[in-house]
This record gives sequence, structure tokens and C-alpha cells, in this order.
Amino acid sequence: MEPMIRAEKSFAKFGVTMKLAHVTTAKEADKALAGAYDVLLLHGKPVYEPALKCGKPTIYLERIDGAQLRSSREHMDSIIGVIKGYAFKDRSLYNTTYDRRHVDIMYESGIRAYHDKHLYQRKLPSPLVPEDKLNRIRVGYGFGAWETITGPAEAKFSFETPRLTDIHFVGTAGYRGSEIGVHRQAALRAAKTWRGNSVAESGRPWPLHRFHRSILHSKAVLCPWGWGESSHRDYEAMLLGAVMIKPDTDYVETWPNIYQAGKTYVVCKPDFSDAHDKIAHITQHFDDYLPMRILARKLILDAWSDEAIAGRMAGQIKELVECSATTK
Repeated sequence: MEPMIRAEKSFAKFGVTMKLAHVTTAKEADKALAGAYDVLLLHGKPVYEPALKCGKPTIYLERIDGAQLRSSREHMDSIIGVIKGYAFKDRSLYNTTYDRRHVDIMYESGIRAYHDKHLYQRKLPSPLVPEDKLNRIRVGYGFGAWETITGPAEAKFSFETPRLTDIHFVGTAGYRGSEIGVHRQAALRAAKTWRGNSVAESGRPWPLHRFHRSILHSKAVLCPWGWGESSHRDYEAMLLGAVMIKPDTDYVETWPNIYQAGKTYVVCKPDFSDAHDKIAHITQHFDDYLPMRILARKLILDAWSDEAIAGRMAGQIKELVECSATTK
């Protein structure tokens, strides 16, 4: 909710009056929901059941790292929509893939968990989303709207400044032997085995300001998937002027549209087996990537302001209300 809280006053510019209520229990929810609201925008399970009983048009704000659905899947017949950080461009994927499409892709690429507990499951999601309700899944804002990217967004630097580090990867690479863990270990290994200048560390070994400074000195950043397709690192890399190298994520819809293969980032294989080829091309032709670096940063900055967030969310809310009215 943090970006919504910051943007609260800006909603008035788009014809929306928003009142925020923080509740943690069903009892508190009953009291908060008694107000005269035209529509409810909810985040968090404690308010779901009470809200569904009050009879008001309800939208879920579902914050997770990836395009997959969570609690909203169970309530699509009762709510007028769900606004997510990320969604499948092809909404039919919600009924053909179990939970996380990017884990399906890892598995299909030969990435296997090396412990018994793993994320890949060979079954369809349940319950299925009725085809006429797939258009209720909308995209609001992703990590690019969060206050956590303030440092990179406000960073002052020149795109022309030489960068001495070829490739950068600093991040969590464990995840208990899941497919995601194997995937991220492959990214770490690719950075460690690069014969040029590299930064390769597992975990979170540095203060945030040092981490960001190290990206500023890097030509490219390896950005693997995590529990979802997206991560804060994607936005940090782009905002700090590095080239993002990432498995093909164009199947995910985002706002802003940061996943445009060959235009905003460089695509690599899910197991990073071609990472050295990608790094070599970037380091040898770094000047050619200047338009990509400038565009990626601009897309995020244009969507980062409170007014931009309020405008995006107000538009999505209004569309869902209008769609609900026409389908009754």
C-alpha cells in the first residue's frame, strides 16, 4: 500500500476521493467498512471476508513479486477485479499453468530442484478463472513505484562515465534447493567465472548505498527471477544506468513496460549458459547500448511520481467499475 499512501492527495486530480484505513483484524474491518464508500480497494486477508459480506463493489490490490494469482483466485466471482503489480499478457495462462509460469519455464529448460521440496507441480490451478472474468485482472504498479527505489531514482550520474566492472550479481541465491535456487546459483556462477572484471556475491553482504554504488560502476547486471518474474534488482539496474541481462520476461505485463526484449533489456537463457556471450557483446559494444539504458531509466522515472501512480490506479479502478456496471 505504500505507493498508494504516498499518492493519496494526488487522486483528487483524477476525480477520485480516497480514504485510507489500516486494519489488521476482521473486527476492525467491520468498523472500517461501515463508511459510505462507492468502491472498496482491499489489501490483506483480514478484510476480505467482511468486505465480501457488505455488498459494496470490491477490488483486491494483490502485491506479489510475480504474475501469479493468490487469494483473488478464490473470489473472482465475488469481486469486480484484482489489480496486481504484474500479470500475464495472455490472461488465459491463469488457467493453464500452475501458480508460477516462470518456474514452468525453468523446469522445461532442464532446471531441477535438488531437494525434495520444490515449486514445480504438474497440475492445473484451482479454481479456474471463468473466461469472461479474465479481463478483471489488471496491472497497477510494480516495484518501480516503491519508495525503496528512491536512491537509484534520485541518483545523479552521466551515462558517458566509464564503467570498469563488466558484470554484476549480488543477491540471494539460496532458496533451499528449489528451481529458483538452482536458477540463481547459475547466475552467480556465470558472474564468478567471467574472466573480466566482475562483482559476484551471494546474499546481502553490503549496505544498500554500497550495493547501488557498485551497480553505478557496472556495465551490466544479471537479473534472475525470484519468487516472481520481477525483482527490485531489475529496477535498480535500469535506474542506475546498467544493462539488464534477464531471461525472457516479455510474457509479463507491467506498468511501466520495462520488459521489452532487445529494447529495454538483453535476453539470456534461464540457466544463464549463454551469459558470457551476452556479457562479451555488451562490454565490446557498450556504446551501442546507450539508447537502451536511457529508455529503461526514463520509463521508470516517468511512472515514479505520486501523480503518475494516482493516475494509473484511478484509471484502472474506474475501468473495473464501468466493466462491472455493463456486465450486470
